[in-house]
Amino acid sequence: MSAADFAAGLDSTNLVLLQTGLTLATAAGKSPAYNFPLFLYGLYAHERADSSESLRTFTGMLGASLLLDIFWLASTNEVHGLVKAVVVLVLLLKVPTVWATLNTLRARGDQFGPLGLRTDTVWTMPGAFPSSSAPGAYQTLGGDRDAQSIPVPSLARSSPAPPPPAPKPAPVMPQPVTQGGGYQTLP
Repeated sequence: MSAADFAAGLDSTNLVLLQTGLTLATAAGKSPAYNFPLFLYGLYAHERADSSESLRTFTGMLGASLLLDIFWLASTNEVHGLVKAVVVLVLLLKVPTVWATLNTLRARGDQFGPLGLRTDTVWTMPGAFPSSSAPGAYQTLGGDRDAQSIPVPSLARSSPAPPPPAPKPAPVMPQPVTQGGGYQTLP
């Protein structure tokens, strides 16, 4: 079983919930202050199934916090051993969490890539990028030689004139309104 298969089988919501509890336990001691709010936001982002923007933001912040954790561990020496062990455990759990969250985004139908450049937009539009090989692409004319080789469309044949409009019917005169009720005679 490869690491990609293992990470694909992980539930990102449970990973975020586990790390939220671990960072809550270390919040009383000297630990990175950004981890607990980050994982609370991660719980919120996982609950919002209607939009993938918050989950994409969480994934990016989680990836950036990996570097911050490494810098924090390298620069801090006076941390209790248990707190440091939990911070290292959270750091190690962030890698599969990022992977599982990316899989969750993919399952929600999100297209992502470096800096969000991979989208469903089609950039091949006729005439958008000048190229002689692309059909319908624009080309520059270089003198009379090129202008003479371009076929000139023939003029459309003149069609017969449309028939004159039909005369409008005479307006219908309104009939006098009779009051209802009682006996009436027919004319």
